[in-house]
Amino acid sequence: MTGEIECRYHGRDFTVEEMALLRALIAGPPARNRLALSKGFCRRIGWRKPDGGLKDMVARLTMLAMHRDDRITLPPPQRAHNRPGKNVRMIHAGPTQAAIGDTACTRGASSGPTQTDPQAGSQITAMWLA
Repeated sequence: MTGEIECRYHGRDFTVEEMALLRALIAGPPARNRLALSKGFCRRIGWRKPDGGLKDMVARLTMLAMHRDDRITLPPPQRAHNRPGKNVRMIHAGPTQAAIGDTACTRGASSGPTQTDPQAGSQITAMWLA
């Protein structure tokens, strides 16, 4: 190993040999998903956490960053990306409270100030500050 650094991602330097190994794993005969690629790569280069576990999650993030920077070409993801709001369903809420007629605005509205009353703002403010 020459130790010549090709790139740096997520605080780790990757040598030319490690990048060649990663490209060989991606192009290898058994079609692998991204998880299998990251675990295999971590095992081969000895990329482990202090507790001895593989750094496969950081490896996946690193490989995705390398893919986005056109350093490697990853296989397509097996599942669609999580898109917030994709599976949101609109439901009909039924009759509105105004149609039912039992709202806070209609109950006792004549006994207190209303928003159309010019002095209502100062009276309501006085009630909140009291």
